Amino acid sequence: IGMPCNDGDPCTTNDVYVANCQCEGTFLDNDSNSICDFEDCEPVLATQDNGNIASNTIDGDLNTYWEADAGALIEYCLEEVTVLNAISIAFHRGDEQTINFDLEVSVDGENWTSLLCDASSNGGTTDFQTLNFPPFQAKKIRIIGYGGSDDNLNALSEVKWYPATYLEAEDANIVTKWE
Repeated sequence: IGMPCNDGDPCTTNDVYVANCQCEGTFLDNDSNSICDFEDCEPVLATQDNGNIASNTIDGDLNTYWEADAGALIEYCLEEVTVLNAISIAFHRGDEQTINFDLEVSVDGENWTSLLCDASSNGGTTDFQTLNFPPFQAKKIRIIGYGGSDDNLNALSEVKWYPATYLEAEDANIVTKWE
């Protein structure tokens, strides 16, 4: 009783085993509207953090980061369904270890499409690592982290996504308009 667990429900956090040996968590509803935060369109949410919060991944500062245990997920909600073709992730301590993750997208928050399964960061930089894809539609982007090669933690500094009208420039960290 009281030991951490994962009930598999993104609408709960701080999951622990309770008296009946069931894994249960606290319902996520930051705005008290009785709708799970993952069903609302919050800019960014995570199932867990270790004091370094999810919003750090969209604050434009590579020195802040979100950190959580293996198995945690972080989800981004775009204002509307958008055609994207690239996602960039800067991994905290990304020059010291690799981080294993899955990358999924959804247009409705219920049906998810896997863009990457069992992927790993390159382990060589704390700067953005850009993942290019054929154009796809998304309203939500979800990263499920499985921990780092040096520890059992996920740590993302920043996450960006690009509309299909933009492409990441070769060998540079600037975005150029596709003409």
